[in-house]
Amino acid sequence: MQKKSVRHHYVPRLILKNFAVSDQIFVLTKNNSNVFKGNIQKVFSENRFNTIQDSVELENVYSKIETKIAPIISKIIKTGNISWFDNETKKNLLFFFDVQHGRTHSTRENIKKIAESIIDKNNDLLYESGQFPHSDELEQLMKENSAKKFSDVVKTKIDEDWIKAQTQFVMPEGLEKNKNFMLLKNPRENFYISDKCAIMRNLKDMSPYGNLGYAVPFVEMYMPLSPEYTLGIFDRLNMPYMKDGETIEISEENVIDLNYLQVVWAHRFIACKADDFTLANQILDENPDLRKGCAYSVNIT
Repeated sequence: MQKKSVRHHYVPRLILKNFAVSDQIFVLTKNNSNVFKGNIQKVFSENRFNTIQDSVELENVYSKIETKIAPIISKIIKTGNISWFDNETKKNLLFFFDVQHGRTHSTRENIKKIAESIIDKNNDLLYESGQFPHSDELEQLMKENSAKKFSDVVKTKIDEDWIKAQTQFVMPEGLEKNKNFMLLKNPRENFYISDKCAIMRNLKDMSPYGNLGYAVPFVEMYMPLSPEYTLGIFDRLNMPYMKDGETIEISEENVIDLNYLQVVWAHRFIACKADDFTLANQILDENPDLRKGCAYSVNIT
């Protein structure tokens, strides 16, 4: 019987190997700028990271997804061309991006924050309604029991929704047809990759709605595939100037911008092929709060 792996990656080796030399990769520790050289079998991984609540095992699911996506990424890097993408390939890449976006410490911490915010808001409403006044010991006990039941329901529901998104395509139908895919080429071959490598941003203020989401207007999505190539996915309707299927050589300024995103969104680690983290250290020195990791802001009204 094959022994189950307990060492689970949050960035798959099929991508890490592209940043490595003889399976060795340079890694910067975000909180103290220590640099070490590690084997891709061990970096960006933890014991049982993809086992959720000691019962849901996602490692086998991720392995199947990676087996499907590996030849696509290999072809992208080998040819430097994505004009061959069809809608099925785009859908698979969107799913892979979504999985990687959620397969991180920061996303899991955000899930906890959302659950805690909903639970806290519910408790506040119970107090404000007068149903469970502080003065009555019995009613206080009832309130605590009610809050606990609500807490269990919320945590279970949010966990179930996250697990569903990690195991099946749950994006809006036809989303791949509304996206322009571009391959961004860096001739300097110095792209960073972080432990939260699938990044979304939006330079437009979409208030009062959220700025980030797969179907949100003007959203930009980036994922480094190698030191030379980053995959960019853009809103076709509102960003038609981002031409679908094109490979473009980007400027040094654009490279700095994309590396900046990897540094900002990294939870603990940033890696690159060469031992050159000058930009990362400059960003972290200028923004020391980033050394604590990227924190989400959650506001339930």
